Amino acid sequence: MKYLRGKVCLFSLVLLLQAVVPYASQAEEYSKTFEAELFENNRIYIKLVGDKYLYRFGEVEWRVLKAGVIEGGGGKEVILMDVNKNHINDVFVKLFESGANNIYALFIASKKNGAVVFSEYEELFGSPYINDRGELTSVKRDGPFSVIETYMIEQGELHRNQTREPINSDLEKVTNFKRQGKEEFSIKFLGTNISANACVDASRAYLSNSPSAADVTKAYIVKGDRVSILDSANNGEWFKVRYHGGHITDGWLSQAMLSFQGAAECMRD
Repeated sequence: MKYLRGKVCLFSLVLLLQAVVPYASQAEEYSKTFEAELFENNRIYIKLVGDKYLYRFGEVEWRVLKAGVIEGGGGKEVILMDVNKNHINDVFVKLFESGANNIYALFIASKKNGAVVFSEYEELFGSPYINDRGELTSVKRDGPFSVIETYMIEQGELHRNQTREPINSDLEKVTNFKRQGKEEFSIKFLGTNISANACVDASRAYLSNSPSAADVTKAYIVKGDRVSILDSANNGEWFKVRYHGGHITDGWLSQAMLSFQGAAECMRD
């Protein structure tokens, strides 16, 4: 019986080790440390433990950088780049992944009284990178399309410069931001800086005062007329258009009344 109890204990110990070793390995991987140079001769260490990113410099104690993280996915957990051109790398940490989206929080690094401090930027970023014009760029997937935001540096501070939001497979809304809080937008052909236009594709296209068939007017334009696109509403189901005829006429038309293909050469019946 003693021998049997010994075998049972040994078997239980083996099972326990088999359970603990993979767990320990997973825990080590889960809390892996990222090491990089923040600026010359200054290295930072960042690790993800549970739902928190921790950081430290050298051998000092770990401090919390960001909590509320959902671990998983294949996107890089930590990205370092100098977004405000002050020769100190700033830190992006991945908060979560959703489909093709990798969403990051940005911590801007600066030196105060000889110490490095972080301030969290108010915006979240999708798969951030620096484009060929030196602008910080954020790409967030929205269904089959991507919303693209670019940021610029003014007087050492980071500011959103432009947002490009696809409306459909032909058009996108481009919004430019000014330092004074002003916004200017226009409708462009997708992926270009060409102002959008369209051809009327209905025999008589009656204009509405608002993006609704209930607000239709007696004014109409006819098939083959070329219009400029001023705005969109209801997820691209309606467009505000401008017709340059004997006089300028503005109004709303449903998408079904317009064709964006070959808009430069509208054909009349």
